[in-house]
Amino acid sequence: MSAPSQISIFPATSASAVRLAELLQQQHPGIRVRLAARSPAKLRAGSSNVTVSQTPLDIANVDSVKQALDGSQAAYIMNPPFYGEKDPFSLSQTWVDSITEAANSSSTLTKIVYLSSVGGEKSSGTGPIRNVHIAENGFLAKLRDGIELYALRPPYFLSNFKSVLPLALNPPHILPSMMIPFDRSYQMTDSNAIAITALKYLIAPPSSSANVAKKGHITAVQLVTEKKTVPEIAGYISEITGTKVNAVPVPQEAWLDTFKKAGMFDEQAQLFVEMATGQFTGYIDSIHDEAALAHEKARGVAVIDEHPAVDYKAALKSLIEAASA
Repeated sequence: MSAPSQISIFPATSASAVRLAELLQQQHPGIRVRLAARSPAKLRAGSSNVTVSQTPLDIANVDSVKQALDGSQAAYIMNPPFYGEKDPFSLSQTWVDSITEAANSSSTLTKIVYLSSVGGEKSSGTGPIRNVHIAENGFLAKLRDGIELYALRPPYFLSNFKSVLPLALNPPHILPSMMIPFDRSYQMTDSNAIAITALKYLIAPPSSSANVAKKGHITAVQLVTEKKTVPEIAGYISEITGTKVNAVPVPQEAWLDTFKKAGMFDEQAQLFVEMATGQFTGYIDSIHDEAALAHEKARGVAVIDEHPAVDYKAALKSLIEAASA
């Protein structure tokens, strides 16, 4: 079987979705691209092989998901931003229920690439990452035979620095971070690395393993990237801006107040403290030890690694340009 003739992308307004659509048009112009979002007016068909679903994407409306998938053999799907919601985990369950119902009724769909997260295998202690764990479990329980599901598990997003970039670009020229201690290096990624990995799996021929497309089985793809320290990130920003930027650690006892001062309500702030603590302790990380891999296998999840290159300086330059604009 050749590459899919059409690929759906939704919600299509995120950075990785936009980059994936660009890569498809640049590298595979013969593949049609179908975009969907909550506000279709925000999407643009940049070429004749791109269509926009005019049905607003609604997590509780299965018909809107069916419209997003219409005619596609493969799909790149993400969670909408549930972080600011009072009950994000119920919304995640509703979302995966809608996706699986729509996918199971599709006569064309044979592959889904879903954007999960590092730590997606854990049911607790990960804060908002639990949203993607709920989704992975939903796919395991309900996705029919005949659909390959690849859950991409990227590490820390470089775009998370966006909220503090104004402090780096302007006085006092500091880069505050909870990724402590500063002598520890962390895996990080950007939208380009995610899109490149998603593209690889979307256009790949069907797996030779019969189990991959069976109900009760998904494949978790860990994006294992080059590690960097926060002072190294500050150094890149210094090079880009021509102004010395100092990395400043945010102590653990200040995390909750920091999130609340950023405008989060108490429950939301607690979830983000839980996530930051998991990263700090190493509880949230790519998994490679035999016990963890065996646990995933028992859950129906095959774990594989990809090693996409991340151009840290280019990614930060793009974030800085967006912040400046």
